Amino acid sequence: MDFVVFDNRNAEIDGPISADFVNQNRGFLFGDGFFTTGKITDGKALHLDLHLNRILESAQKLNFKSFDLSSLKLNLDRSIRSVDSALFRLTVTRIQQQRGYAVTEPEKHFVALQINPPLESNNANLSLSLSQVPASKNTALAGIKHLNRLENVLASGEIKSLNNDMILCCDGAVISASKANLFLNIDDVWCTPDLSYAGVKGIMRELVIQYFKNAKIEYRIRNISISELERVKTAFISNCIVGIRAVERIEKQALELSSVNLLKSSFNEYLSKVSQAS
Repeated sequence: MDFVVFDNRNAEIDGPISADFVNQNRGFLFGDGFFTTGKITDGKALHLDLHLNRILESAQKLNFKSFDLSSLKLNLDRSIRSVDSALFRLTVTRIQQQRGYAVTEPEKHFVALQINPPLESNNANLSLSLSQVPASKNTALAGIKHLNRLENVLASGEIKSLNNDMILCCDGAVISASKANLFLNIDDVWCTPDLSYAGVKGIMRELVIQYFKNAKIEYRIRNISISELERVKTAFISNCIVGIRAVERIEKQALELSSVNLLKSSFNEYLSKVSQAS
C-alpha cells in the first residue's frame, strides 16, 4: 500500500509520488475507489472507528482484495498526531497495471490523505430546494462513498446561495441533500430516507441514529415520497463536517425551528461525550 499525505494547509507532500499517481491510478481513470471525510482534533481523527468501518465496508463492496486496514490506520495516526485542528479526506484507489477495466493481479492499493484547514463556523439555518438532478439508483454501490459523485457535482451547481442546498430524489423518493443526509419530522416522527438503492450512509447519520436510540426518540428509516415533504414539520441535515444543521424552509414551505434547535443542543452534548469516550 502506498500512502501519500497532501497537507493543503502549507502545500506540502509527504510520500511516494510518481507518474503512476495519475497515469495508472484507477481512481483517476475509472472512479475506482472510495473516500471518507471528517475532522481532526488534538492529533486524532474524530469517530475514527466509524471511518475505519466505512473504509472496510467500501473495500469489501468494491472487491478490494487483501486490503490492509491496519496499515492505513498506522499511517493515518502517524500523519495527524501533531495536527491540532483540521479537516481530512482519505481517498483509497487501486493502481492499474495494464489497460482495460479489469483489475489486474496482484492488486496495488493507493491511499491519499488530504489535510485541510478547518472551516469557519456557520450556524445559519438552511433552505432546501428540489434538485433537477436525479440520484443514481444502483444497489451494488448504494450506501458507500465511492468516487463517482457527478450527481452531487451537478446538484451543487444548482445551489443559489451559501445557506441553500438541494434535495436529490430517485424514482419519486427523497434520498439526500447534495452533500449531507436528511432527517425530516413527519407526523411527529423523525424519518430519514432508506438508502438501500441510492445515496451515502453518512457517519454523522449513523451517530444521529445512535443518539435517537440512546434518547429513546422515535425514528424511522424508510422510503419518503416527494409528496410527503408537504407534511414535514421540522428538519435538519447531517454530515461529518457541520454536524447537524437546522432547515428553515423546504421550497416555499417554512419549517418550525425551536424543537430542532433543542434537539441539536442535546445531540451536541451526546456527541461530545461519545468523542471523549473514543
